[in-house]
Amino acid sequence: MLKHRDIADLRHAAGEINTGIADYINESIAEETECRVQTLYRDGGWELNYLPNAPWQEEVEHAGYHLQRTITEDEIRDLLANWSSDWDDQPSLPGQEDFDELTALKDCLGYEWFEKSELIHFGLIEPEEHEFFAVFALMIICEAVHSNPRIKIKHYWPEPTLSQIKAIGSASINAVEAMAYAERLQREQKIRKSLALEQPEILKKELSRRTSEKAVNAANIRHAANNMARDWVCKEWKQHRESYSGNKSDFSRTYVTRVVNEFINSKGEPLKVTEKTIREVWLSDTPSAGK
Repeated sequence: MLKHRDIADLRHAAGEINTGIADYINESIAEETECRVQTLYRDGGWELNYLPNAPWQEEVEHAGYHLQRTITEDEIRDLLANWSSDWDDQPSLPGQEDFDELTALKDCLGYEWFEKSELIHFGLIEPEEHEFFAVFALMIICEAVHSNPRIKIKHYWPEPTLSQIKAIGSASINAVEAMAYAERLQREQKIRKSLALEQPEILKKELSRRTSEKAVNAANIRHAANNMARDWVCKEWKQHRESYSGNKSDFSRTYVTRVVNEFINSKGEPLKVTEKTIREVWLSDTPSAGK
């Protein structure tokens, strides 16, 4: 698969692929961690017990009322980022070990529409998609070999240790999995080329179908926060509609601000929604307080 590439090409590609996978995993960890921060900020959780000054520890009496300290999102982020290993409980936050690098590489390529005409992608000039996974298989083996060197003793090479055998064996399995995926892509590419020559209309429909699927998946990601906010607003209306005398306009006027403060979109920005959307779309099928 890579016989037309020289060593410099492969080294460059390996560096780019490694960076791409690392960036993807780090971004995924950051996104999932931020979702946990938002959940704790909105709903609370046992993790907040470990704040230096827990909310209930700072209640003060003022004019006959108990005023409770407000926890900020930054306090929660700082708490999770500096979680002590000495504490009995550990939060279920994502880590590097929770991500598979082969899957990460697939996702990296799946979200980036690259064309051969773009000349260079992930360090390769005029790449074919299967080449990335062939390079990745080489990366796995090279890493395992260099991490488990056999040291020559005087005039002979000792037998590899059990840990070295296990490490190389595990890497071999992962490399075979990457190569199997590369071979599958290569076969699919040959089929596409054959269809393009013999039945261009079939190819056009299939590519349109796959494009539509990716568009739907992308739309689902974009609208995930919006759907979550809508479900939350409907739940809040059901619980508190009597407090607003069944007036959806008053409720929407209040909750348009709460949505901005409590939800973020796929870009990490505050989720914005209009009063009309809450009143006439989100709450269109919900009864008023008197029904």
